[in-house]
Amino acid sequence: MAEQPPRPLNPVLRIFLVTLVLIIFVPLFVIIGSIYVILCLPYAAIFRPPHVYGIRKNDCPPVEVYLHHFEQLYPDLIQFVSAAHTRRKNQTAASATKFWPQKHTNTIIPLIAVTIVETQYTFSQGAGFFATLQSAGWDKRMLWTFLQSTVEQAGLVTEEQKAAYAKVMEKMVSGKMFKGLEIILGFLSNKVFKRLQVDDTPKLDEVAEHFTQSGRPVVRVRDDSLDWILQRGVILVPEGKTKVKMQRLCHFPPVWQEITMDSQVDTSLAGNWQIVCPKITTKETV
Repeated sequence: MAEQPPRPLNPVLRIFLVTLVLIIFVPLFVIIGSIYVILCLPYAAIFRPPHVYGIRKNDCPPVEVYLHHFEQLYPDLIQFVSAAHTRRKNQTAASATKFWPQKHTNTIIPLIAVTIVETQYTFSQGAGFFATLQSAGWDKRMLWTFLQSTVEQAGLVTEEQKAAYAKVMEKMVSGKMFKGLEIILGFLSNKVFKRLQVDDTPKLDEVAEHFTQSGRPVVRVRDDSLDWILQRGVILVPEGKTKVKMQRLCHFPPVWQEITMDSQVDTSLAGNWQIVCPKITTKETV
């Protein structure tokens, strides 16, 4: 049986629950999380796990094979990714870049009171693409699995290469050290915060229906799938928690661009890989 959406709360009860969460649950989570992190710090400092500190140099070659094949499978997408990286060449690299194959150099800038370390990354288009998705909040296991299945279904890798990639993947997505925190955060998100969210499904349905009736391709973005990534020239309508992730991805044009005006759609579709539309206005506001 499909999961039923939570019933909407009346405004008074919503205010009460928000206050309760801020007073009790948030401080409790901060305290538990701080204790948990402190206990894990010795392990992290000694063993420097790659899912915390970044992929190790000797683990890069198996992943680079998969990224290379991905780039060959989707050259049109990679052209847009390359254009996006060119626009961002003077900006800071995506925060998750260190978790994908790359080379980096550190520049030390000594000041009077502190020392600043600037890191410059060099990476392939594919590595930068997946790092951008992870930095936006997409689950790392889902990203690694998506790359794995996309390449292997195309029959482009040997059994030895499959085994090598799977070994590195397990290192990068294990995250056992912080599993307890993920369980606590997941409980709060599903049992508490989910009830406080405003159900915007009717509005999203209205946006999707608006574009569908005009003959434009519409794809609903959900938290449990990445298949939408490979579809060029579609209008993405994000649902639930994916709205925040897609807003972050919209800082990576011309792969993704957010639009809110109906008059922007055709021009934006022509110049971007995909466009994101969480809401729609059919008339210009004066």
